[in-house]
Amino acid sequence: MMITVQSDIPNINVESSPLADQLQLKRTRKILLIAVGAFWVLSLFNMISTGLELPRVPDSERKIKNLIVGQAVLSVVLNTFGLFAIFGYRRTGLLVFAWLNIVELIFISIVIAFVLFAVGEVIFVASQNSVHNAHIMGPGIIIAIDAILLLSYFAVKTFIVKYSFKLARIIKANKQFITQKV
Repeated sequence: MMITVQSDIPNINVESSPLADQLQLKRTRKILLIAVGAFWVLSLFNMISTGLELPRVPDSERKIKNLIVGQAVLSVVLNTFGLFAIFGYRRTGLLVFAWLNIVELIFISIVIAFVLFAVGEVIFVASQNSVHNAHIMGPGIIIAIDAILLLSYFAVKTFIVKYSFKLARIIKANKQFITQKV
């Protein structure tokens, strides 16, 4: 810390230490690797499980299953790209990964809106005549659970986007440490 006095007013120039910056870089990278790695494993499991079910699906449901498998493949590719960008300290890759996740979050929020609308509709219909429409509450509970899962997915993806931008900012500030490390 360096203190200079100019016209009776102390001016303190505080510089962050390189060691603290390196620790922050390593901590942020580790958190992001764990979160994206977990999503990668879940995406890979989803892709394999839906891919194995595909031959047993009737033709009427095959288009929907193909869509689910395609979404799972895209998720695996996106998370693999993110892992490579994080592992290699690639600032541009992290920014692209973060923006692609933002696009995914926009689509997820549209799906969440539709699911919440469906929950509201089921509850409204069930409340009109609760004796005769009791069978509607079963799917309503499943839709509510889906809404909770989608909201938690949205929260974790938002966390990943936040830490991706944070790591990209730290990498930009610490170029000399990264060139020594790589």
